[in-house]
Amino acid sequence: MFQKIIRRLIEDTTDGLKHDVEAYANRILRQMMRTLVLAGVGVTFLAAGSIFLLFGIVIYLSKFMFSGLAWGLVGLIVALVGGVLLLLIRR
Repeated sequence: MFQKIIRRLIEDTTDGLKHDVEAYANRILRQMMRTLVLAGVGVTFLAAGSIFLLFGIVIYLSKFMFSGLAWGLVGLIVALVGGVLLLLIRR
């Protein structure tokens, strides 16, 4: 008699814990997905803006110097900025 009561009490407790853990995991997963989507959209806009900025810089510089030199200069600057960012991220 007592074994059935104890077994039922344990089953009810574990079912409640299982439900609570699943709800918490779903909430955390939803937050992570929302953050990842927003980060992806932000990175996309940042990349598009950077590309337009770089094309604008090349067009502006090509008025003053040979266009190949302008492309090389902008490429070098972007590579240096990328290297600095990589070094900052790795710390």
